Amino acid sequence: MPIPLAELPQQSDEWQKLVDEMAAEDDEVTEYIRNLEQRDDEIDRGAMGATSGDAIAREFERYLRRRDRGGGFGPGGLGPTAGG
Repeated sequence: MPIPLAELPQQSDEWQKLVDEMAAEDDEVTEYIRNLEQRDDEIDRGAMGATSGDAIAREFERYLRRRDRGGGFGPGGLGPTAGG
């Protein structure tokens, strides 16, 4: 089964633009992205390799599901938001 790669660069640019727009509109998304980037940096420093795009997408989807249920960031990182 052939994988259509011709549109991949454009789709990547569109996805990045969407994430940037979401981050600009929502402080929680900005903080979530910052946490993912920090985690990725820590993994790189630990010589374990970079987080895959699939892993980041799974984490982001999990975050959105939690957010839709009213979860968010607590004092220790991910988890229910204190008071909200």
